[in-house]
Amino acid sequence: MDLLLNVTYQSLMTLLVAAGRLADHAPEFIPRITAYVEDARQRDIRITECITDAKGDRSLAPAKQSDPDAYVRVVGRRPDGVVIRGAKLHITAAAYGHDLLVMPTKSMKPGEEDYAVACAVPVGSPGVFVPAERVFLDGQYAHAAVFAHSLGLWERLGGVSFMVTQADELVGLASLIAEANGLSRVPHVREKIDEMMIHATLLRAGLEAALVHAHATPEGYYYPDDMFTNMAKYHGAANFSTMVRHLHDIAGGAVVTAPSMSDFDNPELRPLLEKYMGTGPDISGEYRSKLFHAIRDLTADALGGWHQVTNLQSGGGLFAQKLVTRKNYDIQRARTLALKAAGLSGA
Repeated sequence: MDLLLNVTYQSLMTLLVAAGRLADHAPEFIPRITAYVEDARQRDIRITECITDAKGDRSLAPAKQSDPDAYVRVVGRRPDGVVIRGAKLHITAAAYGHDLLVMPTKSMKPGEEDYAVACAVPVGSPGVFVPAERVFLDGQYAHAAVFAHSLGLWERLGGVSFMVTQADELVGLASLIAEANGLSRVPHVREKIDEMMIHATLLRAGLEAALVHAHATPEGYYYPDDMFTNMAKYHGAANFSTMVRHLHDIAGGAVVTAPSMSDFDNPELRPLLEKYMGTGPDISGEYRSKLFHAIRDLTADALGGWHQVTNLQSGGGLFAQKLVTRKNYDIQRARTLALKAAGLSGA
């Protein structure tokens, strides 16, 4: 499965990026990570990412939950490994992988050491006991977010890559249905398509900038730039619904009321459908109906709802991208320019 290959690649790169960020704080885990990645490559196994906990009452910290299993945690430590308990949610293709890459869903605080655990768990493990060589963080609460941030980077890059193609697809559908409806020259329609094109181009620019400004780990592995990746993901997710609204406004109500394509197979109905769904000698009823159904399938039906949620939530919600932007943006440069503009450069 291509999906499992992608998720496996993201899992291994998450570990390698995290290893580089742990070098000065928890170096004892780096040999384990390196050995695990090499073993996974040699055995060609598939790995799925397990990050989101059940979380229980989200107003409460992990250690304050009425049910401590709301977050995955260590319940027993032995010389040869740890025993963990809890559940992870939203795990794509979990049943098809060999290993589950478990990591903290968020930063942890003093008193939450048991929740600061990252490890690789073979699917079907009893217990759940995890051998020491598969444990990549255990109790170092100050570094719990390292894995989440590393995974979020790759998840968001994947999301942006998808949204780039998706945005171009929406532009194409808007252009085709405007033409089929005879609205290509209407000013407000042209302006909406212009805005959709600008959105698509900004997304592509963000993706390319993230790759052009890639960084290297000490071992020579490259990962995309945090700032550009998160900026592009935020832009795509925050504006997706507006682009869909433009498309629906251009297309019209037939997005949800067009005859089914099987109706065209009826010899009695087809002439009527061609007559009334067509808009001229060059735009047949079947052609126009197929455009309506493509728009419905991608933006106004079950799959469209799925896109709406996953574009927003995959790799973390909008606030997560804001946090990374806040951390990586060169605010001092901006402040210096502002002081200069105000004639306060010597202040």
